[in-house]
Amino acid sequence: GASACERVWQTIAGPENLHPTGYDPGTANPYVRPSGVFVADIEEFTLLLDHSMSAPTLGISSDARKTVGYIYTEDSEMCRSHPSRAVAPVELTEDVVPSTSAPCYIRPNQTAPIGGLDFFTIGTLLGAAGVDLDTPSPVSGEEGHTNRREGVLLVINIMYKNFKPFAGAGDVYYEYKVFSIPTTPKLQKTFITNYPNQRVVQSIHGIKIHIIQSGKIGKFSLLMLMITIAAGLTMMAVANFVVDSVALYLLPERDHFSRLKYPIGKIKKQPGVPDDDLYAVSSHPAFMTTESEALSDSDAD
Repeated sequence: GASACERVWQTIAGPENLHPTGYDPGTANPYVRPSGVFVADIEEFTLLLDHSMSAPTLGISSDARKTVGYIYTEDSEMCRSHPSRAVAPVELTEDVVPSTSAPCYIRPNQTAPIGGLDFFTIGTLLGAAGVDLDTPSPVSGEEGHTNRREGVLLVINIMYKNFKPFAGAGDVYYEYKVFSIPTTPKLQKTFITNYPNQRVVQSIHGIKIHIIQSGKIGKFSLLMLMITIAAGLTMMAVANFVVDSVALYLLPERDHFSRLKYPIGKIKKQPGVPDDDLYAVSSHPAFMTTESEALSDSDAD
């Protein structure tokens, strides 16, 4: 015959809520509701990052102990109140200018004044991503629950740079860009407490953090400079040819443009100069309609 489910399992939080059969039809609420346990002050937990980069073709490498980094954020509250906020990285401005509005850059805490590693509080990372744990979760189907209950997925993008406007390549620095993905990070564990009658299923939600590395590192190259100059001059020549062709041969005012581009001069015949040489002077296609005018000028012999 067809198989049937003879037992109803349920998620429990502790032995005090456990019914011997896991289901008590004689009570008003026969299913035991799982209890929720939260970690206190999760925003004060810290995360330390040790990372490095290498560009072998350029011969450039660096790590978190040799360079400095900043957190880029568009959170208005952080840009107005954070003690280490700045309008731009000091590598670009050469001076720390406190910000008063978003976006801004936040200098992370370090394990040592020189050669230290960056570490952040979870609250700083959440603020940089614009996430509040006590607001409703953006995950579809979980609108009635908060981010603190459902969990948050954060992505930290470490972007390495060494280009300064109007200065070219310089020392390597990096930016942290933090953003969230609307999903529910979850881990489930099952424990058999009294086989085969009882089990406990733990559904653990939390803050999951992914880290990716990217960036744009440059170095001066004489060869690339020459190629860029040659390509620019070529494009200017092509643009000049196209504009001249349209103006001299396609536009209704082409005769007017041809006279402006190639002015007609008066030719005076010199003794011993054949007439063929006079014709060659005005044989440009732009003058084909005005050759007779040039050769019949009163100053020409």
